[in-house]
Amino acid sequence: MLPISTIDLAPKSPTRRQLLVGAGSAAACLAGLGSRAIAAALVDHRTPQLTAASFTPFVDKYLKVYADGGPMPTLKLVKVLLQSRGNRPTNLRDPFSLILTSMDGLVLTSEAHQVQLPDLRWVEMFLSPITADGTKYEAAFN
Repeated sequence: MLPISTIDLAPKSPTRRQLLVGAGSAAACLAGLGSRAIAAALVDHRTPQLTAASFTPFVDKYLKVYADGGPMPTLKLVKVLLQSRGNRPTNLRDPFSLILTSMDGLVLTSEAHQVQLPDLRWVEMFLSPITADGTKYEAAFN
């Protein structure tokens, strides 16, 4: 271990290489290349992604929402809406929304819920009420 007196604590100015790397990284981020790389890294390749086509067979079918110890609210899948793709990277799914209606009058809070599909798979989705009485919900998938 070096004695403290031999350690140079004076601030150093960046090298030309460090400046070029930093400038190149900043330019890539400004050009949107950084966001695409981040988005590509966020895609989970271990499980198949849910798409609008994953839900279309369940239109007019009933889904159960897990409720911790309480009754399991039933929602009817009314519609699958495709959303505008915009400038999304090609490896990301097309965005879509599900429109659901409460069948038993139970009001859900706007948060992530575990939902059982008619094929008995469980999916986590963020449900948001879209009507004042809390009987219609939207689940957006981006």
